Amino acid sequence: MMNKITLGIVAALFSASANADWTFTDLHSSSIGQSNAYAINNLNQIVGYQGDVLNNKGVLNAALWENGSTTYVVPPSNTHTSTAFDINDSGQIVVFQNERLILDYRNVLVEDGVSKLLQTPDGSNKFLGTMEINNNGEVIANSFRFRETLGVSVFWNENGEPAQLENAVNGFNDFNQMVGQEIYNGKVHATLYENGNITDLGTGFPWATRSIGIDINNAGQIIATAFGATTGRRSFLIEEDGTVRALKGAGDQSEAIAINEHGIVVGWQYLKPTTDSPYYTERQSEAVIWDGHNQYQLNDFLDQGTKDAGWVLISANDINDNGWVVGEAFNILTGESHAYALSTDSMLSPIPEPSTYLMLLAGLGLLGFVGRRRKIQFS
Repeated sequence: MMNKITLGIVAALFSASANADWTFTDLHSSSIGQSNAYAINNLNQIVGYQGDVLNNKGVLNAALWENGSTTYVVPPSNTHTSTAFDINDSGQIVVFQNERLILDYRNVLVEDGVSKLLQTPDGSNKFLGTMEINNNGEVIANSFRFRETLGVSVFWNENGEPAQLENAVNGFNDFNQMVGQEIYNGKVHATLYENGNITDLGTGFPWATRSIGIDINNAGQIIATAFGATTGRRSFLIEEDGTVRALKGAGDQSEAIAINEHGIVVGWQYLKPTTDSPYYTERQSEAVIWDGHNQYQLNDFLDQGTKDAGWVLISANDINDNGWVVGEAFNILTGESHAYALSTDSMLSPIPEPSTYLMLLAGLGLLGFVGRRRKIQFS
């Protein structure tokens, strides 16, 4: 096991990447309402929702932001609300639509501006309010994401053909490895579903009583969130070889939301009213990023002009392979909540594996020193 001085040296080296230049962009383009960005692909196309006005009434529309412009993914209407939950690298977008007057819920796939209704296996319009699409054009939707209980999951193949999943799935990758949760001996545990096999991923922490699987990248890295018996939640990362890494937090409540192909994770940190954090707002959360273990506050990366304008990043919902982060920002001066993008010229470096530590230290001429110190400590 690497000792404390080794970890300290490497942490100092890799924390330097957190000093990269970051650019904040307020994506909201409407004169009213709020917005939120849920997903970003590797072409830096961003989707979410935005409030607007139609026929003198407020509406909530699925939105696509790209190259400085906003497009409503489905036609705005006074009778329905819509939210775009995900977009893949081909530009396919999945939208949840709620026909408010008749409680009719619809899952829609939008490609090249054309909408296709995704039917459920039994033809009903279940409340499947969270959706994800991979780069094969396959879709999952569920009714329970980020909850500790089970619910309904549906999978659509690339042809739009539906199948009811027996498993509780929250996220999947391009190889159809899926993560979610199952009940084992009366306890809900994060779970990996792969090739017909079900793997109990445990709870990640000795104090946790239950956990849920959140997301998985194409390298097989998984993020999951653990919950305590009464209060507290904390996320952890599971490497492909089964190694578990705690995602550090500043308090007892933090949650990872997404992981990119480099193993960089984003999410949020809960802030208590008694906190001394300069980023505390009435929303009681802040956007954070992990390098695979250590946590950084994304608000620290904002330039002073953005901070002076009142913006605080309260959530980070997704990160692409370019290191761009999207989520929701709150303005402490106006009380507005807007979708944002935080772009960077140099992505945060992931914490390397132990073998990489050794190579790095050897290259710096520090390996002998660390080895000598280890002999002294354990002699």
